[in-house]
Formats: sequence, C-alpha cells, structure tokens
Amino acid sequence: MAVTVIGAGNCGTALAWAMHAAGIQVAEVVVRRNPTAGQWRLAQDCGARLVKFAEWTYSDAQCCWLCVPDDCLAAVAAEIAARITQRTAHREPEESALRTRLAFLHTSGARSFRDLAPLAKKGFAIGAAHPFRSFPQRQRVTLAGTYFGVEGDRLARETANGIIRQMDGVPFRLRTEDKAMYHAFGAFASPLLVSLLAAAAQIGTLAGVPASIVPHLLNSLTSGTFANWQQNGAARSFSGPIARGDIETIRRHLASLSTVPELDNIYRALASYAAATLPAKRSKHLRKVLAAKAGNA
Repeated sequence: MAVTVIGAGNCGTALAWAMHAAGIQVAEVVVRRNPTAGQWRLAQDCGARLVKFAEWTYSDAQCCWLCVPDDCLAAVAAEIAARITQRTAHREPEESALRTRLAFLHTSGARSFRDLAPLAKKGFAIGAAHPFRSFPQRQRVTLAGTYFGVEGDRLARETANGIIRQMDGVPFRLRTEDKAMYHAFGAFASPLLVSLLAAAAQIGTLAGVPASIVPHLLNSLTSGTFANWQQNGAARSFSGPIARGDIETIRRHLASLSTVPELDNIYRALASYAAATLPAKRSKHLRKVLAAKAGNA
C-alpha cells in the first residue's frame, strides 16, 4: 500500500507520521504553498516526495488522502478531476488500471464523502475516514487505538479500513446522513470541552482563586469526575446542588454570574440540560429558575 497525503497541516502531518511508523509507504506529501522547513522534514523522514499542489498530478499510489480544510474539499476534488481529464486526453495505457485500484479519501468528520463526487465521475473510489481525536499541533503521533469514522463506496471503505488497521486504529462505519451530528458529538467531546474548561477557569479567577492553582483545582475535580463517568455512567456520577435540588444555591450561582453574560448563558444551558435529563430533585422548579431572565431568578 502506498499513500499520497494531500495537505500537511496538523492532521495531515500526524497521519503521514503514523502511516510511516506503521510501515505504510507515504509516496508523496502534497502542499498548497511553498513548503516550510517542517514540511520538508516531514517528507524526508517519511521517505516521501514533497510536491506543490500546483505541480502535482495523481500518482501510482493506491490511495490519495485529502487532509485539507472542509470548505476546500469540493474545490480541490474538482481541480484534481480536471487534471485527470487532461491526463486522460493523452490516453495513457495504464489509465484504466489506475482507476480500478486508486481510492480518494478525505479526513473531514462533518462533510460527506460525496464532496469528492468529481473524482467518482472519473471512475475512482471515494470515501472519508475521520480520526476521532484532536490534532492541536503539527507533531509526530501514534494513531494506535484511535477510532476512525468511515463512509463511502465499498472499495474506498476497504482501502481506509486496511490502512487504519495497519496503524492499529479502529475503523467503524458511519452513515453519511449522520455526519453533521457525529461531528457535533466530536465538538462536544473536544473543542467545546476545552471551551467549558476555559469558562470554568475564568470563573475560578473571578472568584479570587490564585491563577497559579486554578489548573490544579480543575484537574483534581475533572479527572475524578471523568473517571466516575467512565466507570459508573452519567446518572450515577452526577452530584452537586442540581442533583440535590438546592434552589437557593442555584440562585446564588446565577446572581454571582449575572455580570458576565457569556458565563451566565453557559451555566444556564448546562444546568437546564442536567435538570431535564439527569437525576435532579425539584427539577421542575429548578428549570423555572434557570429559565428566568438574569436578575429575576
């Protein structure tokens, strides 16, 4: 198996490193602009050719994996398809053989594999394989144990599954119509979780907790909470004033947050969801308090 990685941002870099470490040949790393020193190093260490996208024509790799921003997928696919049309015009004898074994994948968790439709019209297999993890930096990683949501036509799925398993990842099948919700699920599990932790840290600072110990307090409480959730589930891990139905305590929380609307909105949204879906005493009363406008709770 030889793979071309198109895009060497955070995700593309991680994917190229992981495939190379797993013994998968990274044939090419394709970049949009003039390569950076880090991209040269990535290609060199993976034993891959580094190519600018404007100069790239699809190669003999069995898979081309597009690691480009979601909003660029359709345009990149269309541009590649146009180049293939030009190449086909020369009637190279190997053309049909390439089409029967070459799959194009993308890594987006939100966009359908059908964003690659221009390539399907040229006879290629198309699909998507989204790693369910975050890549906040360009760095060398292992993807062992990482789950990948996979969709697409049969050949593309089989190609993706083979690569993922060779990296010791875990592929699972996604329905195309569920991808937006699936990606929202991922947003709650990572970037919005970071946003929640940032909000909690801000509240701690506003409460006068020394900034130097805020991360330690958050880590102490959240790590225990997450361990409880993993072991016991949400209902049996839920505690605090909402679970107890302490209306007056909730009112005090709301009053303290009333001068910071963004934090007040986050608190009300999460507390309302908890009161509606988790074991909470006096839940109807709690929800009325939480639904009242700030200052009237």
